[in-house]
Amino acid sequence: EASAQPSGAANPPYAVLFELDYAAINGRAIRFQVLKSLMAQNGVEIDQGVFSRCCLHASPLHNIERLLENSKAKKLDAAKLAEEFKKNLADALLSRDTVLAPGMLKMLEAARDRGVAIGALSVQSQETADRMAENLGLNALGVRLLVYGDAEKDFPRADAWLKAAKALAKAPRRCMAISSSMPSCKAALSADMYCIVAPDAFTASQDFSGANVVADSLADLNPKELLESFCHSSK
Repeated sequence: EASAQPSGAANPPYAVLFELDYAAINGRAIRFQVLKSLMAQNGVEIDQGVFSRCCLHASPLHNIERLLENSKAKKLDAAKLAEEFKKNLADALLSRDTVLAPGMLKMLEAARDRGVAIGALSVQSQETADRMAENLGLNALGVRLLVYGDAEKDFPRADAWLKAAKALAKAPRRCMAISSSMPSCKAALSADMYCIVAPDAFTASQDFSGANVVADSLADLNPKELLESFCHSSK
Protein backbone atom coordinates (compact mmCIF):
# COMPACT_ATOMS: atom_id res chain seq x y z
CA GLU A 1 0.00 0.00 0.00
CA ALA A 2 1.94 3.08 1.20
CA SER A 3 5.37 3.38 -0.38
CA ALA A 4 8.36 1.61 1.10
CA GLN A 5 10.73 3.47 3.42
CA PRO A 6 14.49 3.64 2.90
CA SER A 7 16.31 1.80 5.67
CA GLY A 8 16.48 3.91 8.83
CA ALA A 9 14.57 6.86 7.29
CA ALA A 10 11.90 8.77 9.16
CA ASN A 11 8.38 8.79 7.77
CA PRO A 12 7.99 12.10 5.86
CA PRO A 13 4.53 13.72 6.01
CA TYR A 14 4.40 14.02 2.22
CA ALA A 15 2.63 12.22 -0.62
CA VAL A 16 2.73 12.11 -4.41
CA LEU A 17 -0.68 11.54 -5.99
CA PHE A 18 -1.30 11.00 -9.69
CA GLU A 19 -3.98 10.16 -12.24
CA LEU A 20 -3.53 6.49 -13.13
CA ASP A 21 -5.81 6.72 -16.17
CA TYR A 22 -4.25 9.82 -17.77
CA ALA A 23 -1.01 11.08 -16.20
CA ALA A 24 0.59 7.68 -15.62
CA ILE A 25 -0.13 6.49 -19.15
CA ASN A 26 -1.21 8.09 -22.44
CA GLY A 27 -4.78 7.32 -21.44
CA ARG A 28 -6.67 9.80 -23.56
CA ALA A 29 -4.94 8.61 -26.73
CA ILE A 30 -5.97 5.06 -25.82
CA ARG A 31 -9.56 6.16 -25.16
CA PHE A 32 -9.62 8.01 -28.47
CA GLN A 33 -8.45 5.02 -30.50
CA VAL A 34 -10.87 2.65 -28.76
CA LEU A 35 -13.81 5.00 -29.19
CA LYS A 36 -12.89 5.90 -32.77
CA SER A 37 -12.86 2.21 -33.72
CA LEU A 38 -16.13 1.44 -31.93
CA MET A 39 -18.00 4.37 -33.44
CA ALA A 40 -16.65 3.65 -36.93
CA GLN A 41 -18.14 0.16 -36.63
CA ASN A 42 -21.46 1.88 -36.02
CA GLY A 43 -21.19 4.37 -38.87
CA VAL A 44 -20.00 7.37 -36.87
CA GLU A 45 -16.65 8.93 -37.73
CA ILE A 46 -14.80 10.96 -35.09
CA ASP A 47 -11.50 12.82 -35.14
CA GLN A 48 -9.29 14.27 -32.43
CA GLY A 49 -11.19 17.57 -32.43
CA VAL A 50 -14.55 15.88 -31.91
CA PHE A 51 -13.09 13.70 -29.18
CA SER A 52 -11.65 16.75 -27.41
CA ARG A 53 -15.02 18.53 -27.52
CA CYS A 54 -17.21 15.61 -26.55
CA CYS A 55 -15.22 12.94 -24.75
CA LEU A 56 -13.03 14.35 -21.98
CA HIS A 57 -15.66 13.47 -19.36
CA ALA A 58 -14.73 10.30 -17.44
CA SER A 59 -18.12 8.64 -17.97
CA PRO A 60 -18.29 6.33 -21.04
CA LEU A 61 -22.05 6.87 -21.27
CA HIS A 62 -21.60 10.64 -21.28
CA ASN A 63 -19.00 10.31 -24.06
CA ILE A 64 -21.29 8.19 -26.22
CA GLU A 65 -24.32 10.44 -25.67
CA ARG A 66 -22.33 13.54 -26.65
CA LEU A 67 -21.00 11.81 -29.77
CA LEU A 68 -24.47 10.71 -30.83
CA GLU A 69 -25.81 14.23 -30.32
CA ASN A 70 -22.90 15.67 -32.29
CA SER A 71 -23.34 13.22 -35.19
CA LYS A 72 -27.15 13.23 -35.03
CA ALA A 73 -27.04 9.40 -34.96
CA LYS A 74 -29.57 9.27 -32.14
CA LYS A 75 -31.08 5.93 -33.15
CA LEU A 76 -28.07 4.03 -31.81
CA ASP A 77 -28.37 2.53 -28.32
CA ALA A 78 -26.15 4.76 -26.16
CA ALA A 79 -26.24 2.48 -23.11
CA LYS A 80 -25.25 -0.58 -25.14
CA LEU A 81 -22.43 1.30 -26.88
CA ALA A 82 -21.19 2.63 -23.53
CA GLU A 83 -20.91 -0.89 -22.11
CA GLU A 84 -19.02 -2.03 -25.20
CA PHE A 85 -16.76 1.01 -24.91
CA LYS A 86 -15.99 0.19 -21.25
CA LYS A 87 -15.12 -3.42 -22.14
CA ASN A 88 -12.95 -2.49 -25.12
CA LEU A 89 -11.23 0.24 -23.10
CA ALA A 90 -10.43 -2.15 -20.27
CA ASP A 91 -8.93 -4.59 -22.77
CA ALA A 92 -6.79 -1.81 -24.27
CA LEU A 93 -5.63 -0.54 -20.88
CA LEU A 94 -4.51 -4.05 -19.97
CA SER A 95 -2.66 -4.55 -23.24
CA ARG A 96 1.10 -5.04 -23.28
CA ASP A 97 1.26 -1.87 -25.36
CA THR A 98 0.10 0.22 -22.39
CA VAL A 99 3.20 1.48 -20.59
CA LEU A 100 4.09 4.24 -18.14
CA ALA A 101 4.42 7.72 -19.60
CA PRO A 102 8.00 8.97 -20.11
CA GLY A 103 9.45 10.19 -16.83
CA MET A 104 6.75 8.68 -14.61
CA LEU A 105 8.84 5.72 -13.44
CA LYS A 106 11.73 7.98 -12.40
CA MET A 107 9.32 10.27 -10.57
CA LEU A 108 7.80 7.39 -8.61
CA GLU A 109 11.18 5.85 -7.86
CA ALA A 110 12.41 9.19 -6.52
CA ALA A 111 9.35 9.45 -4.28
CA ARG A 112 9.81 5.89 -3.04
CA ASP A 113 13.51 6.43 -2.35
CA ARG A 114 12.67 9.54 -0.35
CA GLY A 115 10.08 7.61 1.68
CA VAL A 116 7.20 9.68 0.30
CA ALA A 117 3.79 7.94 0.16
CA ILE A 118 2.41 7.40 -3.35
CA GLY A 119 -1.23 7.18 -4.44
CA ALA A 120 -2.82 6.54 -7.85
CA LEU A 121 -6.38 7.70 -8.63
CA SER A 122 -8.52 5.82 -11.17
CA VAL A 123 -12.09 5.64 -12.46
CA GLN A 124 -11.68 2.15 -13.89
CA SER A 125 -13.29 -0.84 -12.21
CA GLN A 126 -11.41 -2.19 -9.21
CA GLU A 127 -10.42 -5.29 -11.19
CA THR A 128 -9.12 -3.29 -14.16
CA ALA A 129 -7.27 -0.80 -11.95
CA ASP A 130 -5.69 -3.61 -9.92
CA ARG A 131 -4.46 -5.34 -13.06
CA MET A 132 -3.19 -2.06 -14.53
CA ALA A 133 -1.22 -1.40 -11.35
CA GLU A 134 0.34 -4.85 -11.52
CA ASN A 135 1.11 -4.64 -15.24
CA LEU A 136 2.71 -1.21 -14.89
CA GLY A 137 4.86 -2.25 -11.94
CA LEU A 138 3.13 0.10 -9.50
CA ASN A 139 2.65 -2.53 -6.82
CA ALA A 140 6.40 -3.08 -6.63
CA LEU A 141 6.80 0.66 -6.04
CA GLY A 142 4.39 0.60 -3.10
CA VAL A 143 1.70 2.66 -4.83
CA ARG A 144 -1.65 2.88 -3.01
CA LEU A 145 -4.51 2.44 -5.50
CA LEU A 146 -7.61 4.64 -5.03
CA VAL A 147 -10.59 3.77 -7.25
CA TYR A 148 -13.61 5.99 -7.91
CA GLY A 149 -16.74 5.54 -10.03
CA ASP A 150 -16.66 6.28 -13.75
CA ALA A 151 -19.53 8.77 -13.38
CA GLU A 152 -17.05 11.27 -11.93
CA LYS A 153 -17.13 14.47 -13.97
CA ASP A 154 -13.82 16.14 -14.84
CA PHE A 155 -12.01 13.44 -12.88
CA PRO A 156 -10.36 13.85 -10.50
CA ARG A 157 -12.37 16.58 -8.77
CA ALA A 158 -11.24 18.28 -5.56
CA ASP A 159 -13.06 15.78 -3.35
CA ALA A 160 -11.25 12.89 -5.07
CA TRP A 161 -7.86 14.50 -4.44
CA LEU A 162 -8.86 15.16 -0.81
CA LYS A 163 -10.06 11.57 -0.29
CA ALA A 164 -6.73 10.34 -1.66
CA ALA A 165 -4.81 12.53 0.80
CA LYS A 166 -6.98 11.28 3.64
CA ALA A 167 -6.46 7.65 2.60
CA LEU A 168 -2.71 8.19 2.87
CA ALA A 169 -3.12 10.15 6.13
CA LYS A 170 -1.41 13.22 4.69
CA ALA A 171 -2.39 16.89 4.89
CA PRO A 172 -3.53 18.13 1.43
CA ARG A 173 -0.94 20.95 1.42
CA ARG A 174 1.77 18.29 1.77
CA CYS A 175 0.56 16.40 -1.31
CA MET A 176 1.99 16.78 -4.80
CA ALA A 177 -0.70 16.12 -7.42
CA ILE A 178 0.39 15.08 -10.91
CA SER A 179 -2.41 15.95 -13.34
CA SER A 180 -2.94 16.13 -17.08
CA SER A 181 -5.85 18.52 -17.62
CA MET A 182 -7.11 21.94 -16.57
CA PRO A 183 -10.09 20.64 -14.52
CA SER A 184 -7.84 18.17 -12.67
CA CYS A 185 -5.22 20.87 -12.05
CA LYS A 186 -7.77 23.39 -10.78
CA ALA A 187 -9.27 20.71 -8.54
CA ALA A 188 -5.89 19.88 -7.02
CA LEU A 189 -5.16 23.55 -6.43
CA SER A 190 -8.61 23.97 -4.84
CA ALA A 191 -7.69 21.07 -2.55
CA ASP A 192 -4.62 23.10 -1.48
CA MET A 193 -2.15 20.78 -3.18
CA TYR A 194 1.11 21.43 -5.02
CA CYS A 195 0.26 20.69 -8.67
CA ILE A 196 2.42 19.37 -11.49
CA VAL A 197 0.81 19.31 -14.94
CA ALA A 198 1.93 17.18 -17.88
CA PRO A 199 -0.78 17.70 -20.53
CA ASP A 200 -1.39 15.45 -23.52
CA ALA A 201 -2.38 16.14 -27.12
CA PHE A 202 -6.02 16.57 -26.08
CA THR A 203 -5.44 18.99 -23.20
CA ALA A 204 -2.28 20.91 -24.19
CA SER A 205 -4.21 24.06 -25.17
CA GLN A 206 -6.01 24.32 -21.82
CA ASP A 207 -5.32 27.01 -19.23
CA PHE A 208 -2.98 25.81 -16.47
CA SER A 209 -2.56 29.13 -14.68
CA GLY A 210 -1.86 28.59 -11.00
CA ALA A 211 -0.06 25.28 -11.46
CA ASN A 212 3.27 25.04 -9.67
CA VAL A 213 4.95 23.32 -12.63
CA VAL A 214 3.80 22.75 -16.23
CA ALA A 215 5.92 20.46 -18.42
CA ASP A 216 5.47 19.01 -21.89
CA SER A 217 6.53 15.70 -20.33
CA LEU A 218 7.50 14.43 -16.89
CA ALA A 219 10.70 13.32 -18.60
CA ASP A 220 11.68 17.01 -18.82
CA LEU A 221 11.77 17.29 -15.02
CA ASN A 222 14.40 16.33 -12.46
CA PRO A 223 12.39 14.25 -9.95
CA LYS A 224 14.87 14.54 -7.08
CA GLU A 225 15.18 18.31 -7.38
CA LEU A 226 11.41 18.66 -7.80
CA LEU A 227 10.67 16.60 -4.69
CA GLU A 228 13.29 18.52 -2.71
CA SER A 229 11.66 21.82 -3.71
CA PHE A 230 8.16 20.52 -2.97
CA CYS A 231 9.02 19.10 0.44
CA HIS A 232 10.87 22.28 1.41
CA SER A 233 8.00 24.55 0.32
CA SER A 234 5.36 22.38 2.03
CA LYS A 235 6.90 22.44 5.53
